[in-house]
Amino acid sequence: MGWTLSIQGNYFIAEQTGAVLNVIHDYPAKDIAVRKKYVDSTDYSFFHSNGGSELIIKEMARVAFSDITAKNGEFTTLEEFEDWVRCFTGSITYFIDEIENKLDTISINNSLANSNNHFDIPQSNTSLLLVASNENRKELIIRNDSQGNQKLYIGFNDPATLNNAVILSKNQIWIEDKFKGEIYGIWDGNGNGFARIEEKIT
Repeated sequence: MGWTLSIQGNYFIAEQTGAVLNVIHDYPAKDIAVRKKYVDSTDYSFFHSNGGSELIIKEMARVAFSDITAKNGEFTTLEEFEDWVRCFTGSITYFIDEIENKLDTISINNSLANSNNHFDIPQSNTSLLLVASNENRKELIIRNDSQGNQKLYIGFNDPATLNNAVILSKNQIWIEDKFKGEIYGIWDGNGNGFARIEEKIT
């Protein structure tokens, strides 16, 4: 069974194909978050926001890219799919709890060691620029090191808001290896914490 995805107006439409019962999901596109289990995984899970929290769409847990098609031909390759998701919804992130258990063995550890730029951006409850655009960027890693349990909301447009789909709880990590533009952030409370940022450009 697979899924046919489309954006209709401001809505994300997912239609399951090959199922006994026809399942259709219809959510505002900005409320959709897409995550994959590992950095190099091609299995994706889809979430929707509900009153500030995220709920997994149970039928769309661990969907293989090979089972995903575009209704109007918006994407045909894995890279095009991830760009499509970033453009119309929020972004692709990873299941951080599983990654943190493998920090000594997976490529994130090497990326941190070999990063060329390091930034510590002070926590703020107003939108601020986290990272400037950089055409030479190969990989970006952001960790929310908030003073309390404040969440960090990440956006690709100014200003960042608490409606952004990329949400990091304390000590969670977000990894981006395609987008080269400006990235903005806002916390849901003040404090003396930081966004710990590593930018790999070589």
